[in-house]
Amino acid sequence: MRSCELVAPRFDGGKIPVWQDGLLWEVPVLSGPSQGWGLWRLADEQASFLRPAAAWERERAFPGRPRQVVHLLEELKSGLWKAAGPGRKELLVTLVDQGAVFDALRVVDGGLRWWSLGLASGRTGKARRWREALEQGKPVPSLKPGLARARSQNDPGLVLARAVEMAGGRLLGWVSVANGYQVTWERQGRQITSLVDRQLNLQHAGICLANTDRQHDLTSLVSLISERGMSAEEYHYFYGGGWS
Repeated sequence: MRSCELVAPRFDGGKIPVWQDGLLWEVPVLSGPSQGWGLWRLADEQASFLRPAAAWERERAFPGRPRQVVHLLEELKSGLWKAAGPGRKELLVTLVDQGAVFDALRVVDGGLRWWSLGLASGRTGKARRWREALEQGKPVPSLKPGLARARSQNDPGLVLARAVEMAGGRLLGWVSVANGYQVTWERQGRQITSLVDRQLNLQHAGICLANTDRQHDLTSLVSLISERGMSAEEYHYFYGGGWS
C-alpha cells in the first residue's frame, strides 16, 4: 500500500477504508478522532489524522466507486440507517454525522459500507415537510413509492394507530406534547381527543370517567365506546368499578 494523503471516513473508532489499485484496504488509525470525514496521511500501513475534510473533498472520496441518492428510512442503531435508493432498493448507509428520517443523502459505495457524503441539494424542504406531517399524525401523500412504509416500528404514529385499531377505533391525528401525546380518535362515529403518556397510559380521557382515567390505557379507553354508548359491563367500570 502506497504512502499518500487521502480523504476517508471513520466510524465508531474503527479502521478507515482505502481504495488503491482496485483493492479495498482497511487501515488502522494511529491518531485521530473516532468518527468523521477527514484528510489522512498513510504511512507504514497506518493512518494519521491531518484535519477534517471539507464538503467538496468528501465528493472526491473513493473515485470511480458507485454513487446515488437515497432517502433515510429507519435508524437501526447509532449511525447505521436503512435507506431507500432508486428502484425502491433498500440498503444500509453509515452516517458519521447527524441524520433524520426522510433526509435525502448522496452516498458512495465504500466497499463494505455505503457512506453518506452529505445532504442532496434541493431536497431538504421536502424532507422537512414529510417529518412535520409524520409528527402531526398526518398522511404523507408525497412520498415516493417504496417510502410509504418508511416509519420505524417504534414510530409513535404507528404505535398509536395500532392501539386505537385494536379496540375497533380509528386514529384521526396526534401531536407530541410534554411527556406524552394528544391523540384524536373516533369509534362508532364519536370523535374524542385524549391525553396519554409515552407508554400510552391514560392521563386524561376527554370524556367523563369519574376520576378513573388512570386505570386505563389508550386501547381500553377506546373499547369503552360502543354504538349505544357504554355496555352494562363498561358502564360499571365507567363509574369506578372494575372489569368483571
